Amino acid sequence: MNAIELQQVAKFLKRMSDRAIVPNLDQLHLTRAEGAILSTLIRTNDLSITTIIRQTLLPQSQASTAIASLVQRKWVSVSPDASDNRKTVVSVVPSIREAAKQSFQREADSILEESLPELSPADIAKLSELITSIASVIRSRGEEL
Repeated sequence: MNAIELQQVAKFLKRMSDRAIVPNLDQLHLTRAEGAILSTLIRTNDLSITTIIRQTLLPQSQASTAIASLVQRKWVSVSPDASDNRKTVVSVVPSIREAAKQSFQREADSILEESLPELSPADIAKLSELITSIASVIRSRGEEL
């Protein structure tokens, strides 16, 4: 596997987790960008637009359009950053955060099984174990997941 393939796998895993956290994107009529931003905000807390762009890997124009759409739906709110008025902070509204909590309860194995039905249960277990190990290493370094 080369670096480009690794990046493509990482993007696939990100989309897979976004769909798990914000299920039924099609039924909610969310774009991929809106789903990525919403799932990122649900996993974390309030984030600046710059941080959202960095974490979702979306171009600024796509992120801004998606945030505006989510604000219009009243799923997120925006406000000036209290510590730096030059920044804008985006927050998930409480009702949406509560609704998403149920999605967090799902185990990674079931998400992997749904997203990769071609893999055997043994392969899913191995993949889940490897992802857990990678997450553990990242946390032990003090890096952000």
